[in-house]
Amino acid sequence: MSKSVNYKADKKMQKCIKELTSLSEILKTPKDLMLEIANQGVDIAKDNLSVYGVDVNGDLGQSIDAHLIDDNTAELSADGGHAIYVEFGAGIVGKQKPHKLAKEQGVEYNQGSQIVHFDDEKKDYWTYHNEKNGGFFKTHGQESKPFMYKTAIKLVRKSSSIIKNKIKELSK
Repeated sequence: MSKSVNYKADKKMQKCIKELTSLSEILKTPKDLMLEIANQGVDIAKDNLSVYGVDVNGDLGQSIDAHLIDDNTAELSADGGHAIYVEFGAGIVGKQKPHKLAKEQGVEYNQGSQIVHFDDEKKDYWTYHNEKNGGFFKTHGQESKPFMYKTAIKLVRKSSSIIKNKIKELSK
């Protein structure tokens, strides 16, 4: 009976040593793991965009990218020229339903030289030029659609399982 217990304990220790060895390899060069986490963030961000009704095949969706900064850091980014307005919202509409991190990030709503007040309508509009069709537009803005904020939250929650899966993969 003692031999059986030792045998099971020995197998468990071997498995543990193998997992620790894999973990030490990951920690020596974490770039593959970091990029894996960021790449999964691309999919999550696109899913979040679609929840808000934003076309993931449009400029913004196609701009979502994961890349390595250095051996220890990967970055998940979105540009598309208007990502900040989608993420944080804009104008009076954005001010009424602001992003959770707006103050922390220095975002000010319904401010700036492009805000025009129309006395006859008793409303403020944000005006902008659409370079694609050459027209001018006016808007009250839009509410925050925090697709990257929600991506970060989900990615943090999911990171430990991504790491565990990578360890299992390397331990085979």
